[in-house]
Amino acid sequence: MKKALALILASLLMLSMLAACGGKTETPTDTAPASAADGSTTPDTTEAAKTDEIPSFADGVLRTEDYTMTITDYKVVPKGEEGNQYNDGAVIAFFFDITNNSSEDLAPETPWTLELSAIQDNDPNTVNRLESAMWTDSSLNDQMIKPGGTSSYVQAFMLTDETTPITVKASVLFGDEIGTQTFEIAK
Repeated sequence: MKKALALILASLLMLSMLAACGGKTETPTDTAPASAADGSTTPDTTEAAKTDEIPSFADGVLRTEDYTMTITDYKVVPKGEEGNQYNDGAVIAFFFDITNNSSEDLAPETPWTLELSAIQDNDPNTVNRLESAMWTDSSLNDQMIKPGGTSSYVQAFMLTDETTPITVKASVLFGDEIGTQTFEIAK
């Protein structure tokens, strides 16, 4: 009797959850440009909203609610050259500007530690995620970025060869991919 009662209660709970999910209806929106009093039209912002989605990663720009990071340059730096004095081989260095859109101080390396990874697809059996490399540059500003502030930073990765392109992959923290970009490194 107790099993039957528990089964009935569980069934009722599931039915109520399904009813709650199915009860929502979408109201269509008007996407036609709006007319102003003078007869001119305002642009349709639906397309703009698609390109300004957050989070997103396209054309070297990572946009999140907390920051906007723009890759401004990248280069392969052989062992022993400026910036790469302490690694065992060549590195790829990504130079970027980061703007803090949040209300709290932000560490400039946050995008690379949370959302971005560098992959060099030169192994037929495994995904070759590149390891972070030490980067030494006395002009590097590694201070926390204040809300509304912008700072420049460098993130370097150890290369496993100097010809295979690097794919930078952006993902929502522990979630879905939001974009990729490939960087050629062959000379």
